[in-house]
Amino acid sequence: MREQIGPYEVLEELARGGQGAVLRARHSDLGTIVAIKVLLDSDPETRGRFQREGRTLARLRHPNLLRVDALGELPDGTPYMAMEFIRGRDLATWVRQGGATGPRGARSGAQ
Repeated sequence: MREQIGPYEVLEELARGGQGAVLRARHSDLGTIVAIKVLLDSDPETRGRFQREGRTLARLRHPNLLRVDALGELPDGTPYMAMEFIRGRDLATWVRQGGATGPRGARSGAQ
């Protein structure tokens, strides 16, 4: 059995950094694929910032912003955020590969 985070079945880890990890997961009932950001830093200030970010993003709707589907906590109290999954290069890879610096190039390079 794969790891579960709330109603999501974890499929793979996509990235890991100093404060968190991003996982690709599938909603168990709906079958939709999401990205789950899990906070690994237990500092109360970082945790508060993470939760404010999630609540703020969940209220915003714009074509250039990820959609946040859910905020929750693991059984040990670790917070997570389930977001729209968008396949593609991350920003660091795109810049390393010669990503444009101006608005026009950024629009065309994000495809």
